[in-house]
Amino acid sequence: MSIVTVWAPRNDPTLGSWIPNPATGWSHLVYFDDFQDLLAKLQSRDVGGHVDILGIVAHGQPGSVNLGGELSVETIGAWTDRLGVLQRVLAPEACLAFYSCVAGVGEPGSKLLRTLSKLLPGRWIIGFTVWGVGSTIVGAPGVMSYSVSGSTGAPQGRLDPSIPHTKIARDGEIVRWPAGEGP
Repeated sequence: MSIVTVWAPRNDPTLGSWIPNPATGWSHLVYFDDFQDLLAKLQSRDVGGHVDILGIVAHGQPGSVNLGGELSVETIGAWTDRLGVLQRVLAPEACLAFYSCVAGVGEPGSKLLRTLSKLLPGRWIIGFTVWGVGSTIVGAPGVMSYSVSGSTGAPQGRLDPSIPHTKIARDGEIVRWPAGEGP
């Protein structure tokens, strides 16, 4: 199977409108209402075990992501079964990126990314530490942005580990600290 990259915006009018665009590098577009819905849609597309990059677009706060319920270190126990399904959907070396504004910022963000990376071993769990929506940063820190030319937007760019506002965890450790954070 070829490389599968999934851009998954949550159905939320405050996140903007997204359109599929092959120029962005995302091979699939999957709108979802909640995390269970996202998993069902991924499974129905027969991509199990082959998703190399999953970019989830949802609101986030430091250390949490709104996926139709809060995903945080405090609530992670309720997500264990769903994360097991996600593990089977993702390729062994996959990147799971939360395009969720500041979900990766500070110690709360580090705890969330570390915890998820323990539950999804071998995967790269990515969070951002800057607000990531707006025409002022199109092409900048590698997060999502709206198209400046129209009312509908498209995801901008691909993941790049050199982006200064990216925090990455793998197997329970932060392996890349963003600008202004880290030991």
